[in-house]
Amino acid sequence: EVEFYRPKANKVVHCTVCPFDCHLFEGEMCRCRTRTNVGGKLLTPAWNNPCILRIDPVEKMPLNHFLPGEETIFIAVGGCMLRCLYCQNWQQSQQQPQKLKTFDCDAGTAVAGVRAQAKARENDPEAKRCRAIAFTYTEPGASLEYVKAVCERARAEGVHTALASAMFYNEHVMRDICRWTDGIAAALKG
Repeated sequence: EVEFYRPKANKVVHCTVCPFDCHLFEGEMCRCRTRTNVGGKLLTPAWNNPCILRIDPVEKMPLNHFLPGEETIFIAVGGCMLRCLYCQNWQQSQQQPQKLKTFDCDAGTAVAGVRAQAKARENDPEAKRCRAIAFTYTEPGASLEYVKAVCERARAEGVHTALASAMFYNEHVMRDICRWTDGIAAALKG
């Protein structure tokens, strides 16, 4: 069950993540393709379900002066609120998470991946450090609850987090995001 929604009469739900403010009847899906009204509750298949897991330089975000020169574990989950005609990752961002080839990766596994990369590199003076998890390639807001769980676990274990996002959120969501991530690369999209 997702965090940012309000139940309404007759099992209708109101998603409050983004300005589209989706009002959904039973069985309907939000514009982001990651939230569905099931019996008057807003549920997501995006939980622990990334379609992209890879290690790249943090500068690929792009995020200036955020752990420069380090490698980062990049995570993406299918779905996006926007329909940008120039999207480079449309195969993932414009698809429902359950229709993509995905990896089982909960918050603990994601943080453990950073720890494993850091340990594997500690004896190699040529290796770049790896101390962060970043959400990019798709819109992190479409899988907001999963992203938040990973970021909170990472912070508790001293791992940095960042998001590459269009920041197409309602104000209360944006304020919440700023409490649990370390960096945001905001991009103009549309």
